Amino acid sequence: MTTIAFAPGQHYHVAKRALVEVCYGEEAMYAAAERGIMKLYLAEDGCDGAADNANIRAARAAVRAALPHLQMTKSAPGNIEITPENAGKGTALAYLAQYLGLEREQVMAMGDAENDLSMLEYAEHSVAMANASDEVKAACRYQTASNDDCGVAAMIDRVLAAKETI
Repeated sequence: MTTIAFAPGQHYHVAKRALVEVCYGEEAMYAAAERGIMKLYLAEDGCDGAADNANIRAARAAVRAALPHLQMTKSAPGNIEITPENAGKGTALAYLAQYLGLEREQVMAMGDAENDLSMLEYAEHSVAMANASDEVKAACRYQTASNDDCGVAAMIDRVLAAKETI
């Protein structure tokens, strides 16, 4: 993992899909909230959160007990994503659909992890990636290939080939 600094005391990890600011402690969390940060991401390994363990499970329980009014999800077994109650993907998708004049029956969403569930529950045409968690697969109407096997493109091709209107 590469760590870079833009200013003294301001460090970032270059992660697989993002530039992640590294902050530690309660004071840093409050400072982030004052700057308008809408999502806190916690991972014991500092970045990916690839492995679940007793420490991350204990942290989830502590966060849930201390902050029951916030939404807590995960995008990998060993991380925690904390957002305001109505700041999830489902809320965003519902807003976008309404803005575009679409009904739920016209919306398709694809996902693979717990942080996708609210979006998948909103969309009438919910699609689980082959690498999705069992919880996501159970919530979806359809399944496609994995992220690594271009599952999103495969599903879009399938819909277009069938000339379905969603």
